[in-house]
Amino acid sequence: MQLPEKVYKNLDTSTKFMRFTIPLPMFAYPIYLWRRSPGKKGSHFNPYSDLFAPHERKAVLISTLCWTSMVLLLLYSSFLFGFLPVLKIYGIPYLVSHSPLPSLPPCLLAFLFSSIFTAARVLYYAFVSIEICHVTRLIIIRIYMIFVAWLDMVTYLHHHGYEQKLPWYRGKEWSYLRGGLTTIDRDYGIINNIHHDIGTHVIHHLFPQIPHYHLVEATRAAKPVLGKYYREPKKSGAFPWHLFGYLARSLGEDHYVSDTGEVVFYQSDPEIFTFSKPNNAKTKSN
Repeated sequence: MQLPEKVYKNLDTSTKFMRFTIPLPMFAYPIYLWRRSPGKKGSHFNPYSDLFAPHERKAVLISTLCWTSMVLLLLYSSFLFGFLPVLKIYGIPYLVSHSPLPSLPPCLLAFLFSSIFTAARVLYYAFVSIEICHVTRLIIIRIYMIFVAWLDMVTYLHHHGYEQKLPWYRGKEWSYLRGGLTTIDRDYGIINNIHHDIGTHVIHHLFPQIPHYHLVEATRAAKPVLGKYYREPKKSGAFPWHLFGYLARSLGEDHYVSDTGEVVFYQSDPEIFTFSKPNNAKTKSN
């Protein structure tokens, strides 16, 4: 996640602008999956990427083939049967199964499911005269953009933006425990349950095998043991507006870490958006 000083100083101004200017970094997740972040190589979909060990290649290949096949199947089904039937049979059950709703009584789930689909049908026939395909496409794109932006922000703030500078460990100073303890818990208000309590990020890093429905309990039990090494998150209101301030401050201050040393902290570049070519371009011209 950290950006070494040498890599940072070889980035051109446009790349820095894209990486550190809100809201642009909040839409980078799909690009990151394909190409990772600037200065790093690899793809999460390529089994021969540097990200994966040789024994993981088969699993990555199977995963990539499976999700690609599912996407193609959904697109073909939408073309063959229409968008709404696919939404009814696949989309809504998918959303329900990936939310806190399964804890509701079965009769209430059935009522909610039928109500959502009925509302979708009403909207379909209400808008069919104004190019429903265009309206549906715009809605889906906007929902996807909101999801990507929120996912990017949540992931970033679990590793950046704390009130005090957090250390990054390298070489002999790094250990699995130290790395996990430099992550940050966050309080998302009413969104905690929707996230399956992923705001309890420290315990998730230390014990990734703990299921989401035990994360709060495990965090509560770990606090006395961790003592000063646990950083209590700021309590949120109904909606975590305060996190946007942390995001803005971190993107404005946390730019790179030194290339030397095994315990390093983020440093700021006061001339971050000075229009100049990367250092390697100057060397090439000489």
